[in-house]
Order: sequence, then structure tokens, then C-alpha cells
Amino acid sequence: MVQVVQRVSATHMRRGLLILSFIVAALAVALVLRRHGGGPAPAPPATATAPGREDVAAERLAAVERVVAEKNRSRHADENAFIAAGWTMTSSPPPDLQLVSFDPSLIAAGREKELRTQLASTVPPRRYAHRVAQIVLFAHDPVTRESAVDALSRIHSAEAQDELIDLLTSKKLDPQDLGRRQLAALIQPSDLDDEIAAKMATLLDNDALTAVEKKQVAFTLAVVGLRDGMSLPDRVTQTMSPQALALLDDMTKLGQRNLIAHRSSPGTHE
Repeated sequence: MVQVVQRVSATHMRRGLLILSFIVAALAVALVLRRHGGGPAPAPPATATAPGREDVAAERLAAVERVVAEKNRSRHADENAFIAAGWTMTSSPPPDLQLVSFDPSLIAAGREKELRTQLASTVPPRRYAHRVAQIVLFAHDPVTRESAVDALSRIHSAEAQDELIDLLTSKKLDPQDLGRRQLAALIQPSDLDDEIAAKMATLLDNDALTAVEKKQVAFTLAVVGLRDGMSLPDRVTQTMSPQALALLDDMTKLGQRNLIAHRSSPGTHE
């Protein structure tokens, strides 16, 4: 080792000392500037290399891969636990978008039974109320029409209530059809100030409804009014015929009698 050192020329030693002196001087200036808060940030020494974009991207990728690997380990652990418990892991096909969106064109495609099953197994989103109403009109099987009407009643939105009213007044369904027989009873306003209640009042003068359906609509309005201690607004009653007003009055009296009988029955405490 001593021999190797001795072979280094004096010139090389002087160059090395000169470079080292520059580096020390640069570090000293940087420390002074940092201490006094002046001047721009010093450039890194010639011997230091800042991480490039490729290095940063590689570090991020490695971090993501570590997270994915950890998730996979957890998933495999869960799968193994299910299998150990006696379950069998199987792959399922992706959902049928036409089916889950209640596309009425599936009826013409021979898939009415699938639509009926879908209607019975879930509450359609509000945005599909019109599609469900179309199923009522296009379905070949009365049971499908009944399922679609029931699904509409479970949506609980003004749009769905409007669709029920439109079906009732469309004259496209026979009064004895399974899909129509429950329509009048399923139209339910939140109270008598509800716009649905005003539309129901107009049904009492609509010739598309049977006498029984008009009684059902009037009785619903009467019960809601008795429940809340309300009456239809004047702006609504002023547009009703004397016959419609008389029917509503009769159904209100019937509702009052039923209420009194219920309250006076044995075992009823209110």
C-alpha cells in the first residue's frame, strides 16, 4: 500500500487537493447562504446526483406493486378461509345491462320471464320508472304486467306515481287485467297538498276509470284527509264536478265510520 501511494505523482496530488478545495469552498458558501437566508438554493455538489423522473416513477410503481401484493395475499387468505368452511369459489358472468336497466325490448326478444324475475327481486331505480311502465303495456303475460305495476308502486317517487296514473287513464288495459286491477289503489299522495292528490281529484271525472276505480281513488283521498285533518285545496275542489265532490264526500263519511268502528272495537287502544 505504501508503494502505491508513493507512485502517485505530485501533479496528480495537487489536482486532487485543488478539486477538494473547490468542493469545500462551495459547501462553505452554501452553509453561509442558508444560515442568512439569502440567495437561491445552491446546486448539489458535482458528486451528488438528484433522482430523475425515471427513478421517481420506478419508486411509485414499486409502492403500488407492494400494495397490490398485500391485497392479493389478503384475498387469497379469505378464499382459503371460505374453502376451508366448505364453500366453493366460482366465477360469475358480468351483469346483463339490458336486464338490470329494465329494457322493455327484451320482451320482443323472448326474455319476458327474466324481466319479470328482475322486477320481483329488486326495487327499480327512479330513472327507470317509464321503462317499467312500458313493460306493463308491452308484456304478453298478465303476471308480468302485475309485477311491473307492483314494482312501480315500490319506487316511491312522483314520476312513478305519474306513470301509474297514465297507465290507469291510457285505455290500453282491460279493467279486469291483472296489471290494471290494482292501479287505482296504488296511487298514494303524501298529503292533500301534494300535486299527486290534485291529479287524483281529476280522475274522479275521467271516463277512462270504472266506477269501482273512482271509488278507490276517492277513498284514498278521504283516508289521507282524515289522517291529517286536511281537505283538498279550494283550487282543486273548484275544478271538480258535483258528482266527483259527492263521491269524495261519501267516501269521507265511509272512512269516518270505519275509523269510529276501529276505535270502538275491543282490544283497540289509541
